Amino acid sequence: LISERYVMTAGHCVNTTFGNPVIVRLGEYNLARDNDGADPVDYPVERIIAHPNYFKSLKYNDIALIRLRRSVRFTKSIRPACLPTDNSIRGTPTATGWGRTDFVGKLSDILMKVNLNIINNQQCNSFYSSNNPGSSSFSSGIIDTMLCAGVVEGGRDTCLGDSGGPLSITKKDNPCVHYVVGITSFGKICGAPHSPGVYTRVFKYLTWIERTVWSSDT
Repeated sequence: LISERYVMTAGHCVNTTFGNPVIVRLGEYNLARDNDGADPVDYPVERIIAHPNYFKSLKYNDIALIRLRRSVRFTKSIRPACLPTDNSIRGTPTATGWGRTDFVGKLSDILMKVNLNIINNQQCNSFYSSNNPGSSSFSSGIIDTMLCAGVVEGGRDTCLGDSGGPLSITKKDNPCVHYVVGITSFGKICGAPHSPGVYTRVFKYLTWIERTVWSSDT
């Protein structure tokens, strides 16, 4: 959630063989229980706006915005995240989601989080180029609109089912405010060595986001 009417996600999450999302649920924690202390609210989708340069067959520009049919009422557990103010990422990023907890495991019922390390694009590109020779969906490798995060030796990662979720950081002067620096996009073998996750670098899309959201957010 980035404003009263807009949610940010990955392009491949809104253009799937299962159809487009029609409901956005905010404030959820445990998908299997109603008595978990959370107070989720469902909001109907009004419109889906994939980035104009996103193509389903490619890994690039994997970002989309979802406009909700009505304004969100903010609560203790439903608040908008902030967007990054510059391209640098300081501190330890945290990924969250309900995805698999290992490569062959089940999806999690409980919202999980994991602290990751930023891996520079040059090193990340070397990991992927050696394992993805000639991939038509990834022909340019890791580019500046992407960022990589994980642990080089493996063990911590996002996985299937986490796509579209946030990679966020906080700042020491206000640790309650989360800045979404990345959107979970794709990876290889979850948690494997030399297999960091790849995220859409949100800062590179600020102009498009601001033009789309705040020029029409009424």
